Formats: sequence, structure tokens, C-alpha cells
Amino acid sequence: MNTIFLVEDEVVELELLQEHIAWEDMGLTVVGAARNGKRAWAQIQELQPDIVLTDVRMPIMDGLRLAALVQESFDWMKVVFLSGHDEFAYVKSALESGAVGYLLKPIDPGELANVMARVKDEVKKARLLRRSKQALIERQVETLLTADDPERRRSAWAELTGVEPAYRDRLFEGGVLTCADAASDSIDRLAREALEPIGDDVVVATSGEGERFIAISVSASNGSAWERLTAAFAERALRATVGVCDRASLLSDAPGMLAEARLAAECRFHDGLGRIYRSGDASLPQDAEQAGNPEEAEDDGIDDLPSKMNPRELPDLLAAIEAAFDRMAERRAPRAFVSERAAAWLRGLSAELEKYEDWPERGLGGFEAWRRTIETRQTIGEVKSYVVSLLRDVCEYVADKAQDRHAQIVTEVAAYLDAHYAEPLTIESLAGKVYLSPNYLRSLFKEKRGVTIHDYLTSVRLQRSLELLRDRSLKIKDVAGCVGYDNTSYFCSLFYKTQGVTPNEYRKKFL
Repeated sequence: MNTIFLVEDEVVELELLQEHIAWEDMGLTVVGAARNGKRAWAQIQELQPDIVLTDVRMPIMDGLRLAALVQESFDWMKVVFLSGHDEFAYVKSALESGAVGYLLKPIDPGELANVMARVKDEVKKARLLRRSKQALIERQVETLLTADDPERRRSAWAELTGVEPAYRDRLFEGGVLTCADAASDSIDRLAREALEPIGDDVVVATSGEGERFIAISVSASNGSAWERLTAAFAERALRATVGVCDRASLLSDAPGMLAEARLAAECRFHDGLGRIYRSGDASLPQDAEQAGNPEEAEDDGIDDLPSKMNPRELPDLLAAIEAAFDRMAERRAPRAFVSERAAAWLRGLSAELEKYEDWPERGLGGFEAWRRTIETRQTIGEVKSYVVSLLRDVCEYVADKAQDRHAQIVTEVAAYLDAHYAEPLTIESLAGKVYLSPNYLRSLFKEKRGVTIHDYLTSVRLQRSLELLRDRSLKIKDVAGCVGYDNTSYFCSLFYKTQGVTPNEYRKKFL
């Protein structure tokens, strides 16, 4: 539905226009009214209606002057004059002022409907033209932001100022908008809706995945535009974060404004989402190198945490890890440093969990999935919450495993085989170490691991032999002996069955 603003100096006639004309039947909504051109102009700049219906003769500022101001600032806005003077001079002046219609008092309902139908068509055409022009401008701004070639940037600036010559010397305040709670197309739509009242004094361009570069003309921005933007998202329970470059500049410097705005927006990592951060007062780390270098940083205990965390020790480590996050937050450590530390802890944890055959069945993923999740977290609090929650899940899993005595026994046997594969091992000796009968241990191991003890040991020995074959100073019989086989022929036979080549052929072909 189109919007219309009414201007009439006579109180009674203004009331008639507002209350006794079925604007809705004509597809129009009255968004405001005023009794002289001066007051009307102040409201029109804020409301930016599609149509202005104004009397010609009024005190303080007449309709002709008002129409001139409208056309000068909003060339897409349509003006219709209203007058009790059926004089050619007024009609001529009105049309020369950019009016698209002229109505005589008293208003004839049929004539009003006809005029408004025609004006609405003009509004539709103006909107299409405006959108096409804005799309051309935004496309060139995106080129300015993304092109590495200076010649392409110069060409884009020339194209941009050709479409809108006023931009050659118009200063803008640049900002960057992100919203982790919304899809990229929703971010674009909501941003444009919120900033639509600014009209041609705003540019919205894609600067990255889920990110929009927004430039607002200094003449149109008094700071409230950025608040209006975040408020529009907040009304939909979305946390939009805006970083603003306080340095006003031409759009030719869009890349520089974007860089400063992004730096300001990084404050969200420590200070939270849904806020506006300005480059002039951004609380970034005072010494990023120190905050990101554990060797130079103050000894705060972060690097005392084990690089490989045994799941059985996790309950005791949870408090230490939470404290480490709190210290990084206090130091305002950069996002990259926090992510790296968290990933290092989880990498060690992942290596330990590989010993448990059924870990993947828990549906919590592995290291790569954890690392990607960390990278999507927007604040240090979210990273901490995710890591601590994951570690608690691991604690629960380990506790469950500890309750499964049989699984624990099988794990211990497998660990013993991993460490003592080169020794002469028997099922009797293994069973004696865990106080079970040989037959029961055979059955239990096969149930929990899916392979026999003999096959598991053979796999460990042959895997180790592949590593030893890299040392060409070792003879084949030496390799066999190092992995627990006194009979070289038997070792070569097993090797051929699993690898499809003899040890010598493997060494020649693959090493």
C-alpha cells in the first residue's frame, strides 16, 4: 500500500481530508499531516511518503516552495497540488514545480480517485527506476570492496559517480552489519526495511558471507540510523551487531571504512552481540601480540593445562579450563588466539578418545567438527560454553565406560598389546593379568572389539612393521624380530596376506 502526506492550512478542510475520504479504498495510507509547508517539510524528511497532497497557498511556506524542496531531495516522491483557485498561472507554476496532479476545491471524489490512480502508477515507475539505480550503485560499491585490481576499483568509482554524480563529493559514514541469528537474505531484507526512510542517502552492499557494508550520508546520519537498524532486528528477537567507522569519507574509500568498521565490530567477541561499536571508542586489545603469544604473556596458568587430556582426568580439569577462559576474557585475548587454544585442548582430547571404539556412536562428532563449530561461535562466552559443554558430555561418556567393567578390561588388554607387541605374548599370560579365564577373555575381546585378540595383535605388529621398513639399515629379519616374530618366513607370509606384496617389494615400491 502506498503512503500519502496531507498539507492544508485550513483546519476544517484538513480534518475533512483526514477523516472523510476513503483513502484505503484507493490503496493509500495517510502517514501524517501539517498546516503549513515548513512543518510539513520537517515531517516529510522523516516519513518519506510516496505522495504529498498539498495546498498551494499557505502561510510561512507555500506549496510551491514545499514541492521544490521535495523534488530537490526526493526526486522519486510525487506531489499533487490542491487549490481553490482555478487559474492558469497556478496550474502552470504547480506543474513547473514537479507536480504530477492538480485538484480543485471542493474535491470531487471521482476526480480524486482518477488522479490518485495515475499518481500511483507514477510512484510504481519511480520505485522501479530507483531500485535499478540503487542496484547499479551497490554493484559498483561491492566491486570497490572486493576488487584487488586498482584499475577495476577506479573503473567502478567512475561508473558509480556516472550513475549518481552527487556521490563525487558526498561524505559517508561506513559500517558493517552482521547477525548470527538470521540467514543472509533476511539480514539484507531487514536492513533495507529499517533504513528505507533515509532514501538515497544510504547504500547497502554485500561485503562477505552474512555481512553487509552500509554507508550512510553524513548529511542524513545523526547516529540514530544505526540505532534504528539494531532496533529493527531486536524487534524480531535477532541480535544484529554493527561496527561503525567514525571517519567520514567518500565511497571511493569504502575498503578503508570497511576495515575500520570490522575492527570495531570485533569487540562483539568480548562485549556481546546486538550492539553498536564505533572505531573511535572500540575496546580492542591494547597489545594484541602479547595477548596472542603465550610465551610473552603473563604466566596465568593457561599453558599449564595438558596438551593431551586424559578423559579420566576431565572432571578435575573442567574448573581449570573454565578459569583459563575467564583469564583470556579478562585479557581480551584476540578471537584467533582463543580459538587456537580451545582447538588445541580438543585435539588432545580427540586423540585420547580414539581408544574407545564406540565413541563415534555417541553422535558428538570428532575434532574437525568441533573445530568448525568453534569457528562459528561469535563471542568468547559462546566458545567457552560450547567447549565446557562438550567436555561435560565426554565426562559422562567416560563415566559410563568406567561402569562397564568388561569394556574397561578389554581396553586395558588392548593398551597392553599396543605397548608390548614385540614380546612373546600368550592368551594365558594376558588372561592372568586381568584375572579372567583364557576362553572368557577371548570371547569378551571379540564381543567388544569385533576382532580376535590374535588378529588385533597381528594388526598392531604389521602396522609397526610398516614404520620400521622405512629404516633401510634394518634387514627384514630385524624388522620381524622388532615386532615379535622370530620366524621371518611366517612374518613375510602374514605381510603378503595383508599388503599384497612382500616386505622387500613394499620397501622398493612405496619407500
